[in-house]
Amino acid sequence: MKTHHHLLLLLLLTLLSLSLPNTTTSQPSSDPTIDQFCEDLVDQKLCVYVLESDSNRNDSDYRNLSLIAFNFTRKYIADTLNYAQFLAAKVKGSEFEASLNRCVALYQDSYNIMSTNVSEAIGAGRYANAVTLLQHCRDNSVACESKFEPQPDPLSTDNERTMLLLKITAWIITLLKW
Repeated sequence: MKTHHHLLLLLLLTLLSLSLPNTTTSQPSSDPTIDQFCEDLVDQKLCVYVLESDSNRNDSDYRNLSLIAFNFTRKYIADTLNYAQFLAAKVKGSEFEASLNRCVALYQDSYNIMSTNVSEAIGAGRYANAVTLLQHCRDNSVACESKFEPQPDPLSTDNERTMLLLKITAWIITLLKW
């Protein structure tokens, strides 16, 4: 039965990791403004992908770009939360159950923070507060990652992407100046 669970986890992790582009092989943006905007980030291609996800964006409006990144990141956190809940339900009684349930709680906390506190902080122009809250969400992803040691982490790719997305969002918000 454990082998069945491990195969299911591997299949689900593979399917979820296909939902975002492979940022190491993505083509440069067709928009040089977005390329320049993202060039200082560790993962420029992911930044470009996120910002180009909204065809109605205004590239000269940093607040608009911060909201695009914020909404994309919040959705990714929600998707990761749903995936963690799905996995936790599938592995009841296994060695992964407690770790996955802890990650569910951490991602639920991050989603709540993103949906209320960060959203309100951006709307009110409290950008420093928004960045601090995003750091808390990043810490939640790090904590989730550590819950699986020494076991293999079925959420590793999602945790890493979440951390990068939060970094991109925070970076754009810092450009708004507080």
